[in-house]
Amino acid sequence: MADNLQLQGSTWHVRIDIPKDVRLAFGNRRVLSKSLGTGSRAEAMRTRLPFLAVWQAQIQGAREAKLASGDAWLEDAQFLGKQNTQIKRSLVLAAAGMSDTTPLPDGVTQEALEAARANWQTPEGQAIVEKILSVLKGTSPTEKALDAGSFMGQLAGLAAGKMHSLSNDESQVVAGVISKPESYKPKSLVTEAKIQSFLGWQREHGTASKTVAHHQTRLRAFAKWQTETEKPIDWDSVVLWLQSLVSITSKTKQQYLFSCSAFWKWAIAYDHTLREVWKGKPNPFEGHTLPKARRGTPSTSYHAFSRDEVQNLYAQALVKKDQSLADLILIGAYTGCRLEEIGRIQSKHVHEEGGTKYFQIDDAKTRAGIRAIPVHPALLSRFNMMLHSSTDGFLISGMKPDKHGNRLPALGKRFGRLKKAAGFSEAHVFHSIRKTVTTLLHRAGADHIVMTEILGHEVGQMTFDIYSDGASLQQKAQVIDLLYYDFSFPAEQNQSTGQLF
Repeated sequence: MADNLQLQGSTWHVRIDIPKDVRLAFGNRRVLSKSLGTGSRAEAMRTRLPFLAVWQAQIQGAREAKLASGDAWLEDAQFLGKQNTQIKRSLVLAAAGMSDTTPLPDGVTQEALEAARANWQTPEGQAIVEKILSVLKGTSPTEKALDAGSFMGQLAGLAAGKMHSLSNDESQVVAGVISKPESYKPKSLVTEAKIQSFLGWQREHGTASKTVAHHQTRLRAFAKWQTETEKPIDWDSVVLWLQSLVSITSKTKQQYLFSCSAFWKWAIAYDHTLREVWKGKPNPFEGHTLPKARRGTPSTSYHAFSRDEVQNLYAQALVKKDQSLADLILIGAYTGCRLEEIGRIQSKHVHEEGGTKYFQIDDAKTRAGIRAIPVHPALLSRFNMMLHSSTDGFLISGMKPDKHGNRLPALGKRFGRLKKAAGFSEAHVFHSIRKTVTTLLHRAGADHIVMTEILGHEVGQMTFDIYSDGASLQQKAQVIDLLYYDFSFPAEQNQSTGQLF
């Protein structure tokens, strides 16, 4: 690093290597030089080091913030400006022999101190002002370093402008915000950059990618509304926003509130800017009472298939020679599992106890969803054959996961086309088979607590949800056996034994 310092006459110059992707913004020059003033080589090195650290952080920040939408580029500029302001402040205080805790105006400049002089009436306060003014008026390497700090800010601003593909006018705005960070006032505090920071935090803490995507959609919707209306983020504004969502059900509005509330809590804990603005204020996205659908009004709930309808859908899948779809319907009909619960079943999840084969669901949305489900006797042969012929260890094999890690969205769409061709409406989906299972078990007189545990729901009573270890596998097998269908299974030959199933 010392080789980058050169003495020309009585003046030290610092040479800074620019990363390749940033050099392009400056005519591909590899090195920029800036005078740090007269003084010893050691002093020049000491003065230079903080700026190199800031420079590296600024370039890294610009590289990671390549968001082309929203106010991300202005937020970056404001961040860089605040960073440079803090570095200048630290240098001035260090030269004056003071600490960063010394009370000073936000802008540590000669003009700011002169303007604030009237507020420093005590002898001690006047002494502080005079001492700092003497540093600012001097010709020490520290003062020259302050000039270098301004140069670094301008350079980082140009680099950020290039990385965000800004126009010349926008680059001028960036330069202005860097020199005066407080000049930037976002139209919405829920900016795109902050949304992305929140989503990144959610991913780091294991939130499902599909949930993260929903958070993004809902937060962008609120930010768009707030930007257009210029309303503050408070309780009354949230009420108005909810009222503006005229085509959205109360259930969906509740999900919007959930995402916005999660963002608020994250901001209070991890975003220093929003923490300062919202500190001490109640969360405006909590406590809202949404209207419930009246009795007799159309419901958005899915409808159950009848037993015959499930059998016919299975037969139609076989006619189309879509064995994977037929298997999906079969497993759903005999287990009541959700689509992705079926998609995650692997051979390692299959066990046997007391002569009863079962599979374990370890990944579920709730604690109650983690459960063991016996394999119905009528399903057992096909179940074994599917495991035996699997190419990837999954019960339903050969499925490519989507961007959220879900394995069966394509199969779910095929089911949608199948049921639509059979004349069913939007009120019937694959989840309707889960309702079919619930209905058939209920009408067969199944123990409702055991039935609830098979389906992965909470019982709703502390005695069973908290204190009980749950029903035994044999109890669950007795309930599962109450299900019956008239499925026509195609003859299949076991490749290892030659037996027909």
